[in-house]
Amino acid sequence: MGSVRPWHYILFGAAIVALGVGLYFSMKKEVDLADRVVLVDVLTGDRYAFDISGRKMVAYPETNPDTGQRTLIGVEEIDGKTVVRDRQRDLLREIMEEYDLSPEDLVVDLTTYEIRVSESPIRKGR
Repeated sequence: MGSVRPWHYILFGAAIVALGVGLYFSMKKEVDLADRVVLVDVLTGDRYAFDISGRKMVAYPETNPDTGQRTLIGVEEIDGKTVVRDRQRDLLREIMEEYDLSPEDLVVDLTTYEIRVSESPIRKGR
């Protein structure tokens, strides 16, 4: 056990090469980024898809292309329900103040942040 044999060096070298090759191929994978984002109008529940491929981005609340009002916000699915994203919940108050709206004017339950999405097909944002 006290002496190192030549085949130990070969085995150790092969292990280093195998580790290097494994790391190279695992780091080479590309990350798939979303090329669109779907936003929902808080007044109608209509959905709009915005192209965010390349360096395009969306500002929240985004402008509804049909009405010209900034009433589109991001949502997510939680337990089969569509809810306003955590970071965008404060935007609901801003939208209500900007357009002088009451909570009843929105399709959002302000206690659960669940949004009633319309059955209409997803429209193109811009």
